[in-house]
Amino acid sequence: MANRSRHVESVDDEKALQIQALQSAIWYTTGHITDSESLELGVIPSSHFIASLSTLVYSQINTLGEDIESFAKHRGGKVINVDDVLLCTRRNEGLHELMVEYAKQTTSTSEPKPKGKQKENIREAVKQNAKPPASRI
Repeated sequence: MANRSRHVESVDDEKALQIQALQSAIWYTTGHITDSESLELGVIPSSHFIASLSTLVYSQINTLGEDIESFAKHRGGKVINVDDVLLCTRRNEGLHELMVEYAKQTTSTSEPKPKGKQKENIREAVKQNAKPPASRI
């Protein structure tokens, strides 16, 4: 019983460290972006502004992640796909168009996944530790 509680504590500690590292990375990146933009705009952002903006970004990242997971679960999937991300951008027309274009670019460069009989043949080949049969496409 004591080992189990130590394991839970170590997992919680690890998660807390990961969250802290992510928040630090967001703060660092937000600070750099804010600094570069402030030079162009001729303003000096306060450290409180950068901290608040970093907190807002972290909160938005969490919300976005939860929304994407919810869309995947709603369609019955266990893996998040491009459509789940695109659903999150549907209310921002400009962002949605950019994401659709990016999705087209990235999916057109990847090879199509095998379907039907070809997929079964590949599974059999893997089981037999042999090379998969050549595609007839």
